[in-house]
Amino acid sequence: MVASFIMYFTIRGSAPAPFAYGESPMSNELKAFILAVLLVIVILPIPVQSAGTITVDLPNGGEAYQRARTRTITWSTTGSPGANVDIDLYKNGIFHSPIVSGTTNDGSYSWGLSPSLSPDVDYTVKITSSSDPLIFDYSDSPFAIGLDMLVFSGITWYVRDTNEVLVGPGPNYFSCSPENIWLDPSGQLHLNITNRNGNWYMAEVYSQESYGYGQYTFMTNGKYDYMDVNAVLGLFTYLDDNNEIDIEFSRWGWESGTNLGYACQPWASEGNVHAFHANLTSNYSTHSFSWHQNEIKYRSWNGHNYYPQAPGDVFQIWNYTGHDIPPESTERVHINFWLMGGLDPADGLEMGAVVTEFNFSEGTLAQQLQSRWPISNSTTPDEMRSPFGPRIQSGVGYDFHRAIDLPAPEGTPVVAILDGVIRIAGDHPSYSQPLVQVRHEYNGITFYAQYQHLSAVHVVEDQAVEAGDVLGESGVSPSGFAHLHFAIREEWVNKRNASHPLSFLPYADLGPPQLEANWQGDTLYVNVSVGNQELDFVQLDIFGNGVDFHLNFVELNHATEEPDDLDNDTMIIDGMEMTIIPESYSSGQPRDYWLQFRFANETGDLTIEAFDVLGQSTTTTVSSGPEPPQNIQVQLVPAGVFSDVQLTWDASIDDGSISEYVIYRSLDPAGPYLEIADVSADGSASYSYIDSGCGDGDINSYFYNVHTRESSGNESRRGEHVTKWVTHLNSGWNVFSVPVVTASNLREDVLASIDGKYSALQGYLFGEWEHWHSSKPPQLNDLINIDYKRGYYILMETDDYLVTCGEVIVNSQIELDEAWNLVGFPLNQPLSQGDAVNGLADPVMVYGFDSSAGRDILLEPADLMNPSQGYWIHSSVDQTWTVQ
Repeated sequence: MVASFIMYFTIRGSAPAPFAYGESPMSNELKAFILAVLLVIVILPIPVQSAGTITVDLPNGGEAYQRARTRTITWSTTGSPGANVDIDLYKNGIFHSPIVSGTTNDGSYSWGLSPSLSPDVDYTVKITSSSDPLIFDYSDSPFAIGLDMLVFSGITWYVRDTNEVLVGPGPNYFSCSPENIWLDPSGQLHLNITNRNGNWYMAEVYSQESYGYGQYTFMTNGKYDYMDVNAVLGLFTYLDDNNEIDIEFSRWGWESGTNLGYACQPWASEGNVHAFHANLTSNYSTHSFSWHQNEIKYRSWNGHNYYPQAPGDVFQIWNYTGHDIPPESTERVHINFWLMGGLDPADGLEMGAVVTEFNFSEGTLAQQLQSRWPISNSTTPDEMRSPFGPRIQSGVGYDFHRAIDLPAPEGTPVVAILDGVIRIAGDHPSYSQPLVQVRHEYNGITFYAQYQHLSAVHVVEDQAVEAGDVLGESGVSPSGFAHLHFAIREEWVNKRNASHPLSFLPYADLGPPQLEANWQGDTLYVNVSVGNQELDFVQLDIFGNGVDFHLNFVELNHATEEPDDLDNDTMIIDGMEMTIIPESYSSGQPRDYWLQFRFANETGDLTIEAFDVLGQSTTTTVSSGPEPPQNIQVQLVPAGVFSDVQLTWDASIDDGSISEYVIYRSLDPAGPYLEIADVSADGSASYSYIDSGCGDGDINSYFYNVHTRESSGNESRRGEHVTKWVTHLNSGWNVFSVPVVTASNLREDVLASIDGKYSALQGYLFGEWEHWHSSKPPQLNDLINIDYKRGYYILMETDDYLVTCGEVIVNSQIELDEAWNLVGFPLNQPLSQGDAVNGLADPVMVYGFDSSAGRDILLEPADLMNPSQGYWIHSSVDQTWTVQ
């Protein structure tokens, strides 16, 4: 109306009459009046009736929308802005493109973002009434449009965006914004942790394809060994939380300690994580894992190369062969940068990470290498004899063989399996016969092929050779066996780094190992065999009922400081005592190769799995058999004579299905246990057996166990161990203890076998002495009971043997006063003083008693503490001593 009035006024006054200089057709008063009216009209506009307003709610600043995804645009209105609206996209404040025209004005629109939109952080939307262009609103602040996918290192990756929802890992917000993830002109992948509107946003990409078994290599650019303590840079494959292989830079909230780790999920399983402290020498480092069916090999080295340029470049190696290796599935490769526990950065600052390259190599290492055999010079396997692993060498003893033997007449040409450089050629002080060693490098792995027992050498050190080049001629070993000894050593050249050669050669696999397992008494027998042309057995796992045994020959060799220490047929691995009985296998006629494993003192239903080099496996289970008998007791009989040992027990709950009870006896609690008798199961509620002549007159300690046996021969595992324990006491004073749990703890019952042979007894507990003396009336003797946790002074009238019967003690907890304590030693085996009191608060003093000298003696840490002896221990505080 203001504009119309002015125009009308101008038209009406557009042709004034001519006037002379200084004259006016209007009076000054009229001019002043008209000017005042105009000013009032212009300054005070005339009110109009508004149609309504539009306000953009989303996106309204700080959001990140992913291309090729659908996101919701929302708005609110007042009044009546019209039935429809137009929505447009602006970039850097300039119109970019229409989003939709004439959509229903209902406050919401689903926007499918075009894949062709350029990623940027300066986008806004404008919403305008379709019926009144003067009614509109813009986003208050810019939002981002990010990538939905990108091409990095020649493969396609999806960009993760969680649309303002907290998710794991963390929980965190993951954003596709170009502030969080982008590629620079050289193709390097940048991942940033940023803060927008008070929230922290993370970055992650994952591969469009799944790759399966093979080698995964990541090259990083940055000193991620010292990034923020709450940040995590992850390089991994992922299917779900139990099928994941990780390389992760992180300090996990700690200022010092480890900063890089390898893991095979689930991480909480014992042995599934290898964390260490890395010191990167520059911004450039390379990290890889080679994933196969029964092994994952992790490697990290300085520099950006597919293999280390020098041995010193490698700063970490770890081979995982546990139970949780994921099978091939639809897992994807992931790269992410995030905050542990969803915590803010410790320094409050944004940060970035750069991954310069990713590479995948398909198949097993042997398939990747395309190697050839050293005798046939082809992919057809040479004849094999002695395998990698345990064997009987020439029938004289146990040997851990760190190679395979390939029979060949003396003078047979020996060729290089791959391109490489000669490291050793001819005689070497560490070997009795000429050899050739070749250094090979492939995709992050350095390894050495070693050819031994050569009769002639045709190469020189530092010479470059190609696959198939003749290195020399085979010879005869000192044992007289004409063959080539072929070994592979990874990363380093010593014996400890020997690996199974069939991991590097194209051998013809004939299927998984053959496997049998059965119980014989308390011993589990496991037999594994493989065919003559595929000596590829490499791993045995046993699990169930609390057992988690894992034996991998390569891993065992790597873990041993002195490889020759493996030349022992009995060892303890994962808490299981194992004896290996290998078949003699060297220059004899071709036949299957087998190993027998014997595991002592195990119980329960177990699953057993044997693996070959390719990860193929055979699984079998062994049942725990029938239930053992109940409530086994032992005592000396007959009363007053004690010449025999009597065992009693209640029937097994499986009594109706068993044929007999089998009695086993041993001179040592660890075995071996020999069957000495059996008692027919006749449906009775309880049973007994007398071991004649093994009581008081027999100075041996005996350990007993009773099994149930079915008619099929299947036996129960061990039940409760009981023992007849013998302690020698000298004439005069002794300090003794009773290392068994007796049926009665009354003094006269525990010491019945030496009744009348001792005249005095003294005990000390928490600062008070207790006494018994044969000359005192009973009411004056206050030492009533014998406790296996305590020590006692006893005055013997003559040399004799104390014989006690009871349950074998596995471990005990003894309360110690902040003072002197007279204690027992309730174990069945000696233990050094240092090991026995390990874990007690210092300082601790331990005194034993020399009965021959009649005096106390201070024990040094190396001195033994013996069962059935008593000891003085001075404790600096009240505490509990665990004896085990």
